[in-house]
Amino acid sequence: MLQLLLALAACNPTSTSVTAVDADADADADADSDTDTDTDTYGHSWTTTWGHSEVTTPVHSAQPFEIDCGALSNQPVSFRTVNGARGYHDVAISPTGHILGQDPSGNLVRALYMQNPTVFVPNMSTMQGMDWLPNGDLAVARDLDRSITRVTAQGGTSVISNNVGAYGVITGPDGQLYVANYDQILRIDPVSGVKTVLLQPPAQLQPRVINFSPDYSRMYIGTIFGNGNIFYVDLNPDLTVASNVRVFATGVGTGSYHDCLQVDYCGNLYVSDFSTRTLYRIDPNGNTSVYLPMTVNNQYGHGARFGNGVGGFRLDALYMPQPYHTNTVAEIVLGVPSRTWDGTPF
Repeated sequence: MLQLLLALAACNPTSTSVTAVDADADADADADSDTDTDTDTYGHSWTTTWGHSEVTTPVHSAQPFEIDCGALSNQPVSFRTVNGARGYHDVAISPTGHILGQDPSGNLVRALYMQNPTVFVPNMSTMQGMDWLPNGDLAVARDLDRSITRVTAQGGTSVISNNVGAYGVITGPDGQLYVANYDQILRIDPVSGVKTVLLQPPAQLQPRVINFSPDYSRMYIGTIFGNGNIFYVDLNPDLTVASNVRVFATGVGTGSYHDCLQVDYCGNLYVSDFSTRTLYRIDPNGNTSVYLPMTVNNQYGHGARFGNGVGGFRLDALYMPQPYHTNTVAEIVLGVPSRTWDGTPF
């Protein structure tokens, strides 16, 4: 059903009406940490067991909820710092309502919304992209050994794949990891660690951040030194590449580093560019506009992630680490959720 809704949204991006669904029928939102092993479900019906106690929240009502994609604001609804949260080049928001990211000392820390962080995995060194795996573990790109490293709910670590050197990391609907490492775009099996070259782009195109269209028919590519262009390739149903690399949008900065690439439910892209210290929005037709200048107090952001609606992290907001602002994290409310939104009211 979700794929059908996404396909309909792609065909008619101006207005979408869906029925809200409570994906987790026990209606709990999780907080804090103890040693029980309750199970929670989140995007793509994946499951994880992160130790926690429970806090009761209201059940989502099953009423139609509409997003008018043609009436979105041309600037954020709001922007503020999430006190306590820390991140360097990416963050991850867990189904227990924790935000995980790197602190200035190179630890992987986690924090509840607007609360002080605690060290979750010490001495992880410099971390780049990160995303959840189908079994609930966290995959993290590390600079120290150029690996993709697995982090379990208990804080254990193990190497998934060596010699990757990734910046952008995203998990596909097939449960595989898709990573950009400046030379190639790789698909990595999170169980075996086997790497497959998904795309070997032209030498002058150095892929840094990647994401999918809402219907998974395209992969978008942000680069370094790409003259301010965002590129794309068409995808087959098995997510193999079905076309040559093409330009999707121009004017996305002046050509240094694209540091994040997120896609909302309406098919808009959000790309932060280092050269202009700006967050750009690109509509589904490839039209680029300035969405948020980020030049004040070094509050320039990197690998943003959408909230999951748990524990204060809004479904319609991006959570963006600010490494030049002592690894703080900004909450940028867009008024529209991610491309994987399931209809839950927000």
